[in-house]
Amino acid sequence: MPVPGNKPYREALVFAPYSPLDKLSQMEKYNFIALVVITDDGDTEADQNRESGILKFNILRQFKGEPVARITEHAKNSSCDLGISAGEEWLLFGSLADGKLHIQACNRNVMYRNTTGWAH
Repeated sequence: MPVPGNKPYREALVFAPYSPLDKLSQMEKYNFIALVVITDDGDTEADQNRESGILKFNILRQFKGEPVARITEHAKNSSCDLGISAGEEWLLFGSLADGKLHIQACNRNVMYRNTTGWAH
């Protein structure tokens, strides 16, 4: 696992211009940081559950944590829904809870590229 100040953390900062960080130590609380392309936005599960869905993705660039292919997104179908869709590229900042990775709107998650290829 990278140590704060190492190159992988600095590279993650380049991908997150709209999630400003003033210290690398702000990344320490996250167990997973990666640039991913979404393959399934988990909306079907969220419709049944009304609060969370499982995002499935392929990792384009891993910055921290173990490689995974899914993460729980909270607050779907609410005013805090991140609006993540299949085909988009996102920089995800995941935290562990109950042994599973989770993201939510209050984390630093940011869309990097939309489905038409436009980079943010």
